[in-house]
Amino acid sequence: PPSEGPLREENRTLRIVLADREAEVALLREELSSTRTRLDSALHQIEQLEYKLNRAFHRLYGRSSEIIDPNQKTLFDGVDEIPMPEANEAATEDDAPKKKRKKAKGHGREPFPDHLPRNEIVVDVDEEQKICNSEQCQGREKIRIGEEITERGDYIPGKLVVNRYVRPKWACECGNDGVVAAEVPPALLEKVKYEISMYAYIANAKFGDHLPLNRLSGMFKRLGHKVATSTMWDMVQRTAELVSPIVDQIKLELLSGHYLQVDETPIQVSVKGQGTKKGYLWVWRRDQKMLFQFTMSRSRAGPLDFLGDWTGLLQKDDYSGYDAVVRRNGILPFGCMAHARRRFKDARVMSRAECDIALRLIGRLYRIESRMKRRARERHLSPDEFLELRRAKRQGRMRKDMGKLENTLIIYITGDNGT
Repeated sequence: PPSEGPLREENRTLRIVLADREAEVALLREELSSTRTRLDSALHQIEQLEYKLNRAFHRLYGRSSEIIDPNQKTLFDGVDEIPMPEANEAATEDDAPKKKRKKAKGHGREPFPDHLPRNEIVVDVDEEQKICNSEQCQGREKIRIGEEITERGDYIPGKLVVNRYVRPKWACECGNDGVVAAEVPPALLEKVKYEISMYAYIANAKFGDHLPLNRLSGMFKRLGHKVATSTMWDMVQRTAELVSPIVDQIKLELLSGHYLQVDETPIQVSVKGQGTKKGYLWVWRRDQKMLFQFTMSRSRAGPLDFLGDWTGLLQKDDYSGYDAVVRRNGILPFGCMAHARRRFKDARVMSRAECDIALRLIGRLYRIESRMKRRARERHLSPDEFLELRRAKRQGRMRKDMGKLENTLIIYITGDNGT
């Protein structure tokens, strides 16, 4: 029919308009999705900045202690699902009520220890004052009825002395039996100018008391003898060479075990002609053995070089410089409870209730550990006996507390309370 022509034309026009509108809607949806993504990213960034700002304010003005008040009313609000000990659970010695702390005494003056030598100086009155001038006695001599003692610490400054070895020579008048003389007492090295005590003092002053060699040189000059910095540096190097077998043996004994602790810290290094640079000191420890490793960088080369092909349990922080040696040697890494506690403390400014539960449980573990150490000191336990005590305690109460801590993390990280 004649009327179909305009309708078809209008239909095509409407289809074109509809297609344009659909394209505009798709474009708007894409823009909305992009806007939502940017908004989510901005909100996440704001949250991170607020967290960092709160941490900065906490460092400046907050408490430095990580101890949480056990009587805090809001500590367990909304966390009834976390398993806690039953009310009728038998009390252990760790749950025993704490004794009321005695009132602290005044500081006063701490007495000098008994092992310090005493130089007794008698300060007496004049002879005239030892005569009684009363009318009854008429000049009778007084008797000693006691004494008053006052102790003052005295410092005897260090001094340099010269040991002058005089070796008499002996020979017979006949001239047939030669000349004899005693041998010079042994020194650290042949033909050295200083005694072993001088080498030991310089090494201890530099590495134990952190005194620069130029400052030591000034101290010796005030004692009346100038010791050049270059001379002392040579003495330090000689000492290091002589003790290197001991260092090698300590490293060998450290790496003979299956467990190590490690941490690193930056130190300032004075480089001649270049000022100061940053170096790093790595501390490797197991039981009572400890070894320091120095490097000029914090790169993975330090752990790789020290450990070689060692494998075992390595307690460390989350620094990525250890990852290479962990992967290469198949080492089992694990963290430190102090680092874990610090993370909860940092997050506490954003999520107080959840973090307080974890901090309280970790604090309980530390209290148990402190009691065990105190008991070991009181009973004079050997290191092996203390390890047995710790192992037995960890199989009991500490394992239970670790289970509660794990449940806390599961609930507040995944939101799954097991129901």
